[in-house]
Amino acid sequence: MASWLNLQKFDSEITNRCNAACVLCPRTGTNNGVSDLMHAMKIRDVEIDDWKEILTSKNGQNIVSINYCGNYGDPMMHPKAFEIFKQNQDLGAKYQRPDTNGGMRNKSWWSELGKLKTMRVNFAIDGLEDTNHIYRRNTDYGKIIENAQAYIDSGGKATWIMLVFEHNQHQVEEAREIAMKMGFVDFAVKRTSRGYDPDRPEYLRIQPYRKRNDQEIVEDIIKFTSIKKYQPNIMYKGRQEYEVVPKCIVWKQMFITSDRLIIPCCHTQTAFARNMYLPDHPNTHEKYTMSEFYWFLEENKIKYDLAKYAFDEIMESYEEFYPGFESGWREKSFPICNKQCGSNFKNETIYDDKRNM
Repeated sequence: MASWLNLQKFDSEITNRCNAACVLCPRTGTNNGVSDLMHAMKIRDVEIDDWKEILTSKNGQNIVSINYCGNYGDPMMHPKAFEIFKQNQDLGAKYQRPDTNGGMRNKSWWSELGKLKTMRVNFAIDGLEDTNHIYRRNTDYGKIIENAQAYIDSGGKATWIMLVFEHNQHQVEEAREIAMKMGFVDFAVKRTSRGYDPDRPEYLRIQPYRKRNDQEIVEDIIKFTSIKKYQPNIMYKGRQEYEVVPKCIVWKQMFITSDRLIIPCCHTQTAFARNMYLPDHPNTHEKYTMSEFYWFLEENKIKYDLAKYAFDEIMESYEEFYPGFESGWREKSFPICNKQCGSNFKNETIYDDKRNM
C-alpha cells in the first residue's frame, strides 16, 4: 500500500528571505519591492532544531536526500544556512541540494560550504553579465561567478541551471563553456511554463514591481525563447492532462515551508499562504490559487503545523487520511495536483549529463 510513512526525501524552504526580485517570483511586488502576500507573511525562518526533530524522528530517520528550494526565498539567505547544512549532514543526510541565485555572502563563506561533502549546489544563472540581471533582478553577475568559483575551488560540486528567454537564448553555448571551464559538474537548461498565458503566448505574465521609494511601477516585457527545444511543450502541444501520479508518494517526500508547515510539496504552499495571511484578498478565492487542497486539510483537521505538533504526530495524521488523498488524486479533485503531477503544465530541467545528477 502506498504511504507517506518512512520518508526518504525532504524538500524545504528554510527561509523566505531573498536578495533578488525575480520577474516571475510570487515574492516580487509593488509593496516596497515585495508582493502583498510576502508583506503579510513577514520574514520567516525554519529553526535549526526543527531539522533535528525531523531527522531523528521515527518517520524521518531514513531521510537521505534534502532539497532546499524556494517559493519566496533563497536558502542561502537563512542566517544559519551553513549550520543547518552541517548539522543535517552529521544527522545522516547523504545528499543536500540548495537552489540559489548565488549572489549573497562572501567568497570565504562559499569556500567553507564547498568542504561539506554532501552538498550539491544548483546555481540559477540566467545568462551572462549583460543578461542575467534582466530576470534575476537585483543580483550581480560578477559576485555570483566569484562565489561559485570559491565554492568549486574548495571541492564543492555545482550545477549551472539557466532559464532561457528571448533575450539570452543566444548565450546558451557560451554559458555552457564558461561553466565547464569553471569546474561545474553539470550544465542544465530549464524550460519554464511559469507565466504562460495562452491568450498572449509570446510574452510571460510577470509580477508588477516597484522598488523602495520609487513612484512608478516597473513592468518589464520579457518574451519566451523562440528556440523550440527550450520552450515549455505546452506552447506547441497545448494543455495535456493525464493520470495524477503524486511525486510526494512516489518519492516518499514531504515539504517544510518557511513558516514551519509540513505539506506534501512546494506547489501546495501558495494556497496555504494566501488563506493564512490574506484570507480576505479577492485573489485568494480565485480559481488559480487552487485552495481545494488547503481546505481538505482544514476540514479533516489534519495536523500540519510543526509549531503545534510533533513531526511524527503530523505524519500519522496525514497517514490516517491517506485514503482521502488517494481518492482526490484519482477523481482529480485537487487542481494543484492535477496541474503539477497530471499535466504538461510544469517546469522541466534538461541536463547535459544525467550521470552527474
